[in-house]
Amino acid sequence: MGADWIVILCALGVCALGAFIGFGKGLRFLTKGLVGFAISIFICYCIGGLILDIDAIRNLLGDLAAKWEHISFLKIIHLEIIIYYIVLFLVAQVARILITRLVAKILEIKILPMKIINAVGGSLLFVALFMLILLLVFQIIYWIGGTTAANFGESLAGSWLGLDELFAHNPLIKMVDYINRAAHI
Repeated sequence: MGADWIVILCALGVCALGAFIGFGKGLRFLTKGLVGFAISIFICYCIGGLILDIDAIRNLLGDLAAKWEHISFLKIIHLEIIIYYIVLFLVAQVARILITRLVAKILEIKILPMKIINAVGGSLLFVALFMLILLLVFQIIYWIGGTTAANFGESLAGSWLGLDELFAHNPLIKMVDYINRAAHI
């Protein structure tokens, strides 16, 4: 399929760019200022839906929502989801700061083994970012819906990379599904 080759070529290009820039510089760039803030939000968005699939988290949020069930405004805005993402964001911010400082210092030591690890880590970091962006594009197409999503899904059918399955079962859509389920309960 053409989409498979496009994804492979993009992944290889991003992998080479990541090796050139390195993990330390890439990580520092992604975690400074507004970019770091935006990345933390994006990471929360990406992993938030996956964490919501954990039964204990889902039950905890359900118990939390039951506390203000009699206040319709709080029920409508899903205050439990807002609290969940605020906590997740704070955890992501603290983890971002700690990990960045530690990893960047270690990986930028100027000896050959660390240079190799830095290049490989940069490749992996940039490929992971590419995959997250790909999932986000898939989700936007899912949101557009209608014939656009149907035609896109059909164009991915038979993908040997599994892009059709990734589009059909995108983990980023879990948040949307959770809100839709909660709205119909």
